[in-house]
Amino acid sequence: MNDQELDRLIAQANPFGTDTVRQLPVAGAESDLLEDIITAPVSAPPSIPPQLPQRTRRRRRILVAAAAAVIAAGVGISGALFPKGNPAAPSSAYAAEVVAVAEANPRLLLDKPGWKVIGIGQFTKEAGEMHLSNGKQSLSVHWRPAELYNDFADDRGDNSVKQPIEFLGQHGTLFVSENGRGANVAHTYTTVLPVRGVNFLEIRTDTGSEQAYRELLVALKPVDVNTWLDALPGSAVKPTDTAKVVTEMLADITVPAGFDPKPLQGGGLSDRYELGAKVTGAVTCAWVKEWEKAKAAGDAAGVKTAVTTMAGSRSWKVLLEMQKRGAWPEGIWEIADAMATGKPLHPELRLSVCK
Repeated sequence: MNDQELDRLIAQANPFGTDTVRQLPVAGAESDLLEDIITAPVSAPPSIPPQLPQRTRRRRRILVAAAAAVIAAGVGISGALFPKGNPAAPSSAYAAEVVAVAEANPRLLLDKPGWKVIGIGQFTKEAGEMHLSNGKQSLSVHWRPAELYNDFADDRGDNSVKQPIEFLGQHGTLFVSENGRGANVAHTYTTVLPVRGVNFLEIRTDTGSEQAYRELLVALKPVDVNTWLDALPGSAVKPTDTAKVVTEMLADITVPAGFDPKPLQGGGLSDRYELGAKVTGAVTCAWVKEWEKAKAAGDAAGVKTAVTTMAGSRSWKVLLEMQKRGAWPEGIWEIADAMATGKPLHPELRLSVCK
């Protein structure tokens, strides 16, 4: 085997993409990695969980994705980090933009019967989340920027019991928090890993016991690009399809004069629910501004047009579709009802669409 063949095999074995690995701080990595290999107990590969996005949470607004990459230059690693066999090269069936997203992120799937990816949040090289479920339990995986780590870890620590946990070869923190009271008490289990490269990982579930959660982590495994892309749900919108989907979503929605849909038509891989929220949020914000401008100018006709249009949002097809998955439509309709009263919108309500 010559050097070129060896380089090719190493590149194929890297589930996180060469761009991510190049950005890693590798000083002292070789000795640290060797020590970890010698001292780490043998364990099954890790796994990931999902939850549908909650756009009203503060943390949802600061979500950014990234990759937790391996330092494996010239070192053959198998088992807990890499899937068995040589991952196939990305298929030409996938657009280059989608492959680039996959290569730039840690590709983790649950190796348990019945579990599948049911949704993704914004999912680009810079930001993303994945949601998995077996119909009864759900698990979410988030990639967040390194600069948020300290604040995020402190925030997760409030009203939570902390304990150490090992995952993906890292020493992280498991936060266990209680929700509700008495017989209705439930627990949230959140693992936060330390920064690796420019990002850190958070894996969370609100269902099951701590033991069940740990079993899910053990079943969370890295996979190759094609396997990961094939696992994406039908709700995933590819970058090449975004403009078409946005146009379809706007088909039965009346927009104000001068409304420009182009800013909505770009971006990377996304989930249809998240894209729907982006589209309806932009339209709602535009009508809120038209309504406020008309009120300030004493333009009764303008006020009526804005109120009537937003009252019609209860029949927007995209919101009726989204209602089956989450609470975003109720937020839009709450704004429509508030506009009908003629009173100024509560600042937080306005901020939910006009960021």
